[in-house]
Amino acid sequence: MEPKKVVDPRTFAKGTVADAFSTYKNIGNVLPAMGYDEVQLKDLEETIQSTPCDIVIIATPINLQHLIRIDKECCRVRYELQEIGTPTLYEILQNKFGTKTSPKFVPLEQPVSPM
Repeated sequence: MEPKKVVDPRTFAKGTVADAFSTYKNIGNVLPAMGYDEVQLKDLEETIQSTPCDIVIIATPINLQHLIRIDKECCRVRYELQEIGTPTLYEILQNKFGTKTSPKFVPLEQPVSPM
């Protein structure tokens, strides 16, 4: 059975998930990535459980199924960022936040030295 359409979860959003949709109006038809504290996890679980869908696609770096109950079929996807052109993500972050970056964050074009 092939999926027929992507479900817009906004109508079913609970608590902090609904707040995120109100704050960031251009998120699109996806659930927003958040900090996942106890309240956010509860709201995310309730949002997913109340959304009528056949499958939940999990595209977060962590496996949400280890943090919340999802009583629907799930498919976990992964992705990588390949920068093509400029500005790079590193440049955008430097422009926005200045020169203080985490020592663990090194742009790919710079070699990583052993600690």
